[in-house]
Amino acid sequence: MDIFYCFIFFLIGLLSSFYSIFFLFLALIPFSFLFFYKKEKKKSILFLMFLIIGFLSYFLFPKGEENITVLEGIVVEKKESYCIVSSLKGKYYLKGKDLPSLFSIVRFNGNSSLLSFSHSESSFDFKSYLNSKGVNYQFYYKDQENIFESRFSLSGIKDYFRKYLNSESKIVFSSFIFDSYSSIYSLKELEVVSFFSLSGFHISLLIESVFLFAKRKSREKYYNIIKSFILLTFLVFSSFSFSMRRIFLSFVINLINKKRKNRLSSLNRLSLVALLMLLFQPYSISSMSFYYSFPFLFYLSIFTKRKTGIKERIKQSVISILFFFPYTFIKGYISLFSLIFQFIFIPYSFFIFFSSVVLVIFPFFGYVYNHLVSFLLFLTETINKINVFISVKNFLFLSIAFYYFIFLSISIFSIYNYQKEKKIYSFLLTVPIIINFSFSFIKKDELIFVDVDQGDCTLLKYKNYNILFDTGGKTYQDLARESLIPFFRKEGIHKIDYVFISHLDYDHYGALVSLQTNFKVGQVFYKNDFLKEKDYIISVSDLNIRNLNIYNISEDTNDNSCVYYFKVKGRKILIQGDAPKAIEKKIIEDNDDLDCDIIKLGHHGSKTSSDKEYLKCVSPELAIISVGENNSYHLPSDEVITLLKELDIPYSRTDLQGTIRITL
Repeated sequence: MDIFYCFIFFLIGLLSSFYSIFFLFLALIPFSFLFFYKKEKKKSILFLMFLIIGFLSYFLFPKGEENITVLEGIVVEKKESYCIVSSLKGKYYLKGKDLPSLFSIVRFNGNSSLLSFSHSESSFDFKSYLNSKGVNYQFYYKDQENIFESRFSLSGIKDYFRKYLNSESKIVFSSFIFDSYSSIYSLKELEVVSFFSLSGFHISLLIESVFLFAKRKSREKYYNIIKSFILLTFLVFSSFSFSMRRIFLSFVINLINKKRKNRLSSLNRLSLVALLMLLFQPYSISSMSFYYSFPFLFYLSIFTKRKTGIKERIKQSVISILFFFPYTFIKGYISLFSLIFQFIFIPYSFFIFFSSVVLVIFPFFGYVYNHLVSFLLFLTETINKINVFISVKNFLFLSIAFYYFIFLSISIFSIYNYQKEKKIYSFLLTVPIIINFSFSFIKKDELIFVDVDQGDCTLLKYKNYNILFDTGGKTYQDLARESLIPFFRKEGIHKIDYVFISHLDYDHYGALVSLQTNFKVGQVFYKNDFLKEKDYIISVSDLNIRNLNIYNISEDTNDNSCVYYFKVKGRKILIQGDAPKAIEKKIIEDNDDLDCDIIKLGHHGSKTSSDKEYLKCVSPELAIISVGENNSYHLPSDEVITLLKELDIPYSRTDLQGTIRITL
């Protein structure tokens, strides 16, 4: 148990430096138990040393530097469009297609800055992903020099394996074999592939299968050689991913342990693996790969015994599904039938993985593989259409803690055969889930400026209505499926009742068609619909939405952009599309009383909108700028920001703050 306690104290120290100093108080529990109850004072002092090491490791680990002009290091990760270079100062992200191969030692000239990427609500957070690898800076290189050029490349191997695959099969195959991010919507929604790539359990099952084969053929002496080959292959193919490093390190420690006289227990071996991985890469503490694997493995080491048989396998599957159930709350919503789906998809996904392994050996198997993947996608697409999603975005940490307390109590009762207590606690396991789900039924009126990168999308939740002003749009991404629909599910929204499209610029309406195809959408209104109504007003219940831009000064889409004005719960709201200053001047000429409380500035903070006299006339208490981070248009304009400060108008930006909420 000594290594286990060393790991626990190290982990607490690391958590306290990463997140909050208050985590240090957790160390009082194991320290008091060992120091006062067990009377192991020397060991307690040793464990405190690991607490200090864990705390200091975050500060001692190289984090990179801003504004360096020369980068020298080794390429430790290489993807198709970027690489990560590790130097003495830290790790750096470099973007490009003609970057050096893995393990090359290189020198780059250029400059570095903090990571900055485009982002949108509920989509994959690439910046956090890189942060979990210890990468905080991007290096913009002008030229490079190869000190040592590695000839190692996976691109040719990948092309050889995938030459008989269609586009969707290539994505699934790469997710399993090369640990690539799966961009297929239906697979992400049901977490079919991510569970395996984060946990690495599919590799463990493959190893077990090889072991069974080796026993039947009486070739157990070759087992370690075969296992080493498999693990090294997947380690390299995955670009040394967290899960594969964990599995490989576990294998090495197990080999060494077998040669020891005093062998370590499975708990101590696992603790040693976790300790070493966090010691050499402390930032892994923020990676979901850590939390998808180690907590469950520790649970298995402490509470279960290794047994064989179909019954035990089914039991372990149920335990794993229940253990990971709260993990699904991270998305902010959960499938009502997720447990049932897991029983279907996890076994089939294992089958797809084994088929992927066959494909590595026999690439022509791709003809069959395409059909297997097509069936998987057919299933996931069908289930996504009939699935019921419940919002859990307001889940309470205490209720999750209570869930795991009950879960562990049931495990203890099982060990000691307390059947009555086990049944009672099994029933109590539903209580924290019900508590979390109950919050999804609490409705409140809100005005939400949704982060859609470089675009506009504003959601009004009023009474029982969900009203959307513009949808945003990206030419290279299905914004509706990747961002808007997951966000609506987090909000507990099952239908958008009304959509108002300000004008036909793609960054304002581009996601509409996909949204209508994949989500329930009611009426859609354009500028011409307002021109047909009295006073240019469209009413939703007692909400009167007026379009102030009734002019036709040109055929330009921005000149014809709607400017919405309405009053809700005593607050006056002004939502502009891309209407220019010429339209703004006409609006204040024809409207005497036009003050507002909240304004969404026109044209993403561009100097073509936000006329000074216009802003003085409407005199908003808060201005919102919907804009993409690090966008190519360099918005918002410095001129507009200076004007807002001059007029003493507070403002918020989606590029800096993400989605902005205002409770009405």
